[in-house]
Amino acid sequence: MGDATCRAGGHSPQVSSFFSNAPWRQFDSQPSGVAVRQRGSDIFRQGDRAQSFCSLESGWICLYHLYEDGRRQIVDFAVQGDLVGIHMSRSEHYDSTAHAITDTVLMFVDTGRLDNLEKKQDQTAINRILHYILQENHRLHQRLTAISSLSAEERIAFTVLDLFLRIRRRPARSGDRIRMPLTQQMIGESTGLTSIHVNRMLRKLRDRHVVALKDGWLTIEQPMDLQRMAHRDINAYESICADASNVRLNAG
Repeated sequence: MGDATCRAGGHSPQVSSFFSNAPWRQFDSQPSGVAVRQRGSDIFRQGDRAQSFCSLESGWICLYHLYEDGRRQIVDFAVQGDLVGIHMSRSEHYDSTAHAITDTVLMFVDTGRLDNLEKKQDQTAINRILHYILQENHRLHQRLTAISSLSAEERIAFTVLDLFLRIRRRPARSGDRIRMPLTQQMIGESTGLTSIHVNRMLRKLRDRHVVALKDGWLTIEQPMDLQRMAHRDINAYESICADASNVRLNAG
């Protein structure tokens, strides 16, 4: 990973999320390093030896699996505050590629430091990691269920709402908008749809005044309709938002 790492203008980028919290100061005082990866570069590749994971301090990443016949399946998107590669960091090799959709700021941690936490019996930090992994496993299970059972329109609604929640960490309101650097091809590769089908579904959602995607911005116009189409409960979202804030941003 080191060959593609660079500093931002010779200065260390500001760290704002997971590793700025108190329990992470136990990683031998500092994580392995803060780095910038440019749009279009790979953070790690499928099959590489898993030697570290990272906190995404800013930017967007997609994680994809490449099949032998060249087909690509995007398994997830990472946004600010996510830990990228931690699910694979105890394995021998990464089972997917992490690709920078935008310019990103990352904080890397050697996997060996997880062993140091265990040796130090730092239960606070260990519990936070376990809580995060369990929360993410639950979210990915919901995502898998949605992609395998919902209609095309519902899959798009689920994906849009999931990304909004993870970025804003609160239920959607009418008029809310977020940056959306994903192409229709990326959305299709993450939902099992063609880019043409994605385009058709987005137009349908726009015409029904549910959401609008224009010039890299996603605007939510009818949040209740979006939540209903995504088959998600608003109360459950509020609970997940609270958990996400505690896990990722709680400085205590």
